[in-house]
Amino acid sequence: MARDSLTPPALLALALAAGAAGCAGAHVSADAIHDEADARRRLGSVVEFEGLAGDLKIAGAVVTKDLTLVCDNVDAWPPAMVGRSVKVRGRLEHRGGAAEAGARIEEQHVAGGYYFMERCAW
Repeated sequence: MARDSLTPPALLALALAAGAAGCAGAHVSADAIHDEADARRRLGSVVEFEGLAGDLKIAGAVVTKDLTLVCDNVDAWPPAMVGRSVKVRGRLEHRGGAAEAGARIEEQHVAGGYYFMERCAW
């Protein structure tokens, strides 16, 4: 998937695929986040997040049907990982809107800014 190809419809398709790929009955870590409500409660904490790897213009991201999380130390996922399930761990932060990120709002997927994972490890 080309780096610039994650338009809002492509993000939606990736998010729907992520929802379909979820495992019923899978072990859930106590520090895992699943949606924006979890993310708001856990800001500043070290968390785990699982979804599909995808590339935005500003960085690599992990996408589910409920949340897009940007990995600040991943410029782009290796091509073999794009569209595949990945579990990441790091410190969760929220950063400003489109002007700060240098992207149009529709490219951001989240009009009010991004949830970022600092020191994202997978």
